Amino acid sequence: MLQQYDFEVNGLQVLAQYDSDDVENVFMPLLRKIRELQKEAGRRIFIFLAAPPGSGKSTLLAFLLHLAEEMGIDNLQIAGMDGFHYPQAYLDTHYLDLEDRRIRLAEIKGQKHTFDVDKLYDKLKDSQQGKSLWPVYSRQIHDPIDDVLPIEKDIVLLEGNYLLLEGPWARLREFSSLNIMIRCEPEVVRERLINRKLKAVDTLQQAVEWYEKTDSVNVGVVLNESVDPDILINYDGIRYQVVYGL
Repeated sequence: MLQQYDFEVNGLQVLAQYDSDDVENVFMPLLRKIRELQKEAGRRIFIFLAAPPGSGKSTLLAFLLHLAEEMGIDNLQIAGMDGFHYPQAYLDTHYLDLEDRRIRLAEIKGQKHTFDVDKLYDKLKDSQQGKSLWPVYSRQIHDPIDDVLPIEKDIVLLEGNYLLLEGPWARLREFSSLNIMIRCEPEVVRERLINRKLKAVDTLQQAVEWYEKTDSVNVGVVLNESVDPDILINYDGIRYQVVYGL
């Protein structure tokens, strides 16, 4: 049975629906597991949640925060990777060299090459020692803003598309106590991503072209290049199913 929940995501009020069976059999056990991990560690822990763009991970994390509060878990907060985009000025003046062409980073904004992984690593390291201020991404100016989000709770749920990639991303996982992956097929997120882009462009054709050039690439990277997580959850656009780890 679907239940409606009203909470805030990225400054906007959202009405979301989750199946009561998923809440009871997936989300509540997940939160209990995370709470126990923190108790065993006796310190701040980071939980990584990776998922393709358009899979609703930001909304899901806001719901998990809401649910945690209902369960009496008050030492949890959520954080996102979007604040670690390179600034627009950097993207406008730096390039990615491929075998057959050179691409300005601004043209592929949102792909894995357009994030400052070193900065995220440093912030994770600093946050191990105590309270730290993280950047957030502004949808109004389309740029990150430094030192906005205080990292101060004992459990930090960090979401990001690329957290489980290899290469420069791999060293981030030395700070993660649990890696979670939500998988969903590209057709599940395609329409969502096109509709999302429609809010920023003038025509449907532009939104579709952006999806084909950028968003679909990002979806493929997450689904095909991520390492195996500790917990794998499948999402079909409606229901969540634990594959392993929980």
